[in-house]
Amino acid sequence: MVPLWAELILVLASIAVLLYQGFALLLAAQMPRLDPETAAPTPSPVPRVSVVIAARNEELDLPATLDDLLAQDYPDLEIIVVEDSSTDRTGEVIDARAPRVRRINPPPLPEGWVGKNWACWTGARAATGEWLLFLDADVRTHPAAVRTVVAWAEREHADLATLAIRVEMRSS
Repeated sequence: MVPLWAELILVLASIAVLLYQGFALLLAAQMPRLDPETAAPTPSPVPRVSVVIAARNEELDLPATLDDLLAQDYPDLEIIVVEDSSTDRTGEVIDARAPRVRRINPPPLPEGWVGKNWACWTGARAATGEWLLFLDADVRTHPAAVRTVVAWAEREHADLATLAIRVEMRSS
């Protein structure tokens, strides 16, 4: 038999979790929806956007991500993929899209760093854009995604924008 005090702690913890999740949902519901079909036109002058992708063993997901980025309707887009010692064909995937996609091999990992953080830092240091867009290698983007978020950020005078994207999960 579970003591009454333990049941009370479990009930209070459950209530706390529900409140926390409810607050997160409330904040998410208040986020502006950025609709590419009704987004503002590309700002003028056009700020350069550097997309940085840290990729390790991503030969299956990376091609679609890069092809989506290459199809963006944004006029000044720099695409950098930090190829982090992959053992598959990730490097070939990147090189097949050169020169529009730039491949960087990061220097050796310094003590105290972890791989993905180091790859993102390396890509950011190589970037020339006014805006940095960090993506995972398995992200799919609408052709107007970059234009839409940059137009919003410029209109709002934002220093940072984080997107909550739609997630599609499939099993094989």
